[in-house]
Amino acid sequence: MLRNNLKELYRYRDLAVHPSGKIEAPLLHPELNLGMEWRFVYFRATNAELAVKAAAAMLWDLAHNGKSKDPKISEYQKTLASRLQEIFPNGAPIVPLTTDKK
Repeated sequence: MLRNNLKELYRYRDLAVHPSGKIEAPLLHPELNLGMEWRFVYFRATNAELAVKAAAAMLWDLAHNGKSKDPKISEYQKTLASRLQEIFPNGAPIVPLTTDKK
């Protein structure tokens, strides 16, 4: 799950930082039901929320399940786990699985 979340986050990052210069056919925006440029479909609020949830879930997992022999890292994990518990009192954020790549 961690690997897949990182791949998706980096895929969106790469699209934002290094967009293709090719003109492409319009994509259907799922919420507006209109054809438009791919950037408006890929970089919409729903996908931004998903990216934030995925990043927070990764931090939660690393803070709660990571194993380190370094005592400084272990102490950092405890502090991070405590802070994340304040932000997410019901546990790790749920990252919905999607087959939509846009």
